[in-house]
Amino acid sequence: MEPMTYDRGQILLGGKPALLLSGEIHYFRLDPADWQDRLDKARECGLNTVAAYIPWLIHEQKEGEIDLEGRFHPRHNLKAFIELCEKNGFYLFLRPGPFIMAEMKNDGIPYWVYERCPEAVPRGFDGVPPTTPTLDYTEPSFLAAAKNWYRGVMGLIAEHTPNRGGNVIAIQLDNEIGMLSWVSNKPDLTANNLANFTAWLGRRYAGEELSRRYPPLGAAPQGAPQSGQTPSELFLRPAPPWDMAFHDDFAAFTRERYARYVQILKGYAEEAGVRDVQFVVNIHGTGGGRGFTYPIGVSQLEKTYAGEGNGADNVISGSDLYFDNMEMRNFQDIYLCNGITAASNPPGKPLTCVEFNAGDCNYGDDLSGRARASSGDFKLRLAAAQGNKLVNVYLFCGGTNYRFDPPPEDGNGRIATTGERHGFASPIGPDGMPNQNFPRLARSARQIAALGDKIARSFIEYDDTAYGFIPQDFATEYVYEKSAAAMAKKRELEARRGGNVWESSVRALLLSGMALRAANLSRPDALDGIRALVLPASKYMDAGLQGRILDFVNAGGSLLLHGRIPRFNALGEDCRILADALGAGDFEESPGYRFGYGPSIVQRGFLEGFGEYHCGDYETFALKNALPLLSVYENGPAQGPSASGGQKSCGFYQELGKGRAVLLQAAYRCYFPQYEKIKAALGMRQGLIHDISTPGAGVFMTLTKTLDGDEKFLYLINLDDIDKDFNVYRHGAPLFPRPIHLPADEALTLPLGVDFGFAKVLASTAELLSVPPGEKTLIFRNTEKTSEILAETPYAPRSTPHIQAEKTAGFWRIRTDNRLLDEEIRICFG
Repeated sequence: MEPMTYDRGQILLGGKPALLLSGEIHYFRLDPADWQDRLDKARECGLNTVAAYIPWLIHEQKEGEIDLEGRFHPRHNLKAFIELCEKNGFYLFLRPGPFIMAEMKNDGIPYWVYERCPEAVPRGFDGVPPTTPTLDYTEPSFLAAAKNWYRGVMGLIAEHTPNRGGNVIAIQLDNEIGMLSWVSNKPDLTANNLANFTAWLGRRYAGEELSRRYPPLGAAPQGAPQSGQTPSELFLRPAPPWDMAFHDDFAAFTRERYARYVQILKGYAEEAGVRDVQFVVNIHGTGGGRGFTYPIGVSQLEKTYAGEGNGADNVISGSDLYFDNMEMRNFQDIYLCNGITAASNPPGKPLTCVEFNAGDCNYGDDLSGRARASSGDFKLRLAAAQGNKLVNVYLFCGGTNYRFDPPPEDGNGRIATTGERHGFASPIGPDGMPNQNFPRLARSARQIAALGDKIARSFIEYDDTAYGFIPQDFATEYVYEKSAAAMAKKRELEARRGGNVWESSVRALLLSGMALRAANLSRPDALDGIRALVLPASKYMDAGLQGRILDFVNAGGSLLLHGRIPRFNALGEDCRILADALGAGDFEESPGYRFGYGPSIVQRGFLEGFGEYHCGDYETFALKNALPLLSVYENGPAQGPSASGGQKSCGFYQELGKGRAVLLQAAYRCYFPQYEKIKAALGMRQGLIHDISTPGAGVFMTLTKTLDGDEKFLYLINLDDIDKDFNVYRHGAPLFPRPIHLPADEALTLPLGVDFGFAKVLASTAELLSVPPGEKTLIFRNTEKTSEILAETPYAPRSTPHIQAEKTAGFWRIRTDNRLLDEEIRICFG
């Protein structure tokens, strides 16, 4: 078997583009007699890959006694499970930790490691002990134990890599690195880590600069403290005036430390004989069915897979996306999480999702949070449309947690914290029975698999408007709560970096049909080819980025800025490059209002006539030579007087250099008619539109195109519970010969110019399900009373009482009467 490689965002197997649809099966939660049944169900679901965590916790319960063949328990027989997967023709994606989470005790770390490596257990600020089972990844004693584990488990895995004829094509290194410390706000302040940080500071800053940033460190060699305090004592309690510098520097140091940890683990795997695989780092961060905090994980881990010259060439990223229903509330979150991940990847690396929640979300095992059957279908289609080339359904099947022998005295003695049954929200439950969401998920996965050779080469045709992602704005995972300045910055960043812009402009632009891309603004070439930028901005932005955004606008770019105009750098020092260029001044935050009441915001300028809206979060400012767009009602239409001259308001349109900007410093609503005005004022262009007249349409759509070709798929998702009939246009021309019918809570993937050899589908209002191998047959899904399909083919379509075909203008027009047909429409040629 050929190894897995990548090129231009594609995954290649044997040099050919491939789409990997995977299911996570925890062999250790199943009796070996049940393994084959779960593999059969994975195949029924259209999957071609199996993923599995490998828990160090159970395989090395006693130091030095690694069991991978079932010597101590039959569920430990990893060797037999790998061989069974290979016998069934599945590719393998293995995840051997050291940490795996998966609700395992100690998040997958053996108990003896904590006893053997007490110095690896970190303290947080003020010396507070951790509230999670985290460890210092780079503590030498922990690394020694992890190396021995890797020597054993990677030795077995190496026997099944492609260079030895096996099917293991990808290996994940650790799991959700940095997550445990983030969620507890407990940075890893071990003596080892703080000594490394102090040395890092000494290398990063010259003597005078180090003294300026950290007066207690002075100009000592390698940053050794001059205050008489050890690094541990000094940095456990970051104090003014250097507390802001500490937070900024410790975040940068930690990101480099994570990258070094990944390279250490990769080295251990390669020493054990692993070759010809892709290594994977998974990104955490979604929560509560939303994606607002997901970019924190990207910010933390970007250097592990995107760093230059650090050995990350064969390390790719994979997202962990946990959303319940995909609906109007959160569809843009999923879109942005995929987009931000793609924007953080180096050129050429593929987008993947290694924990794709497609179950029914019944995590409490009480049915209270159960998701609709459409949830997995919608999310899987969006993942495919946005270019995910590996999608791992997590968790595909449930199971049970056996008891340790002897059991620890922790209340249940089992290997995991979830009790006996595990994975009750999975498409296949602990008892092996499919849940109510499985049939629709399987239909969607089978369809994507059937078109996999096309989808593996397909990517969205993006418009030239981008959402600006600033990784530094998400470096807030550790903040000393007694640092007033750092806490004020964190609150400001959290208020501005997502939230309102996701809920208003991003949602409105996507529902209008715009193919919005993401731009990672830490990259110097991020704005190349971009005409308009949607930017969530806070009061904090470094000078370099302010200058680049200013250059972008002056050169003819358009800027839609949400939040606040920056006037401080990351350390809280004055930095008003953008504000001064705009001529903005006299900033005044909205006052607190009793009982949370706020005033009305009046829409003016080209937004005149759209009425007022209630808003308690705004900042007024003065701007010369600009058109006011948003004003505070109680201040009247002429806001002033302003000490700097000009009018005071909380929203403006301004022309600057060759470009233009809309500045919204009041929380804005998802108003579709108003956003059409804003788009027009900024010259935002889009190739795809629909003619649904209802504001808020409720339909997400995007168009993909194959690389080096012109085969397209139009993805349509109806987020509402009512049917929709509409036309879709691309650059003003209709894509289909008649309106599309999109049923309530349904989705369609429609082919446009897709060639199957015996026939080329030019357009179809019916969704193509599959093309049976060896047959001149196309199978479509019946979702409307009548369907129309245009096809180029030398073979005449066979007419039936329900299928009529006529040749016109060099192609066949096929009309189907679906009222008496079953779910499938089968069209045979020749």
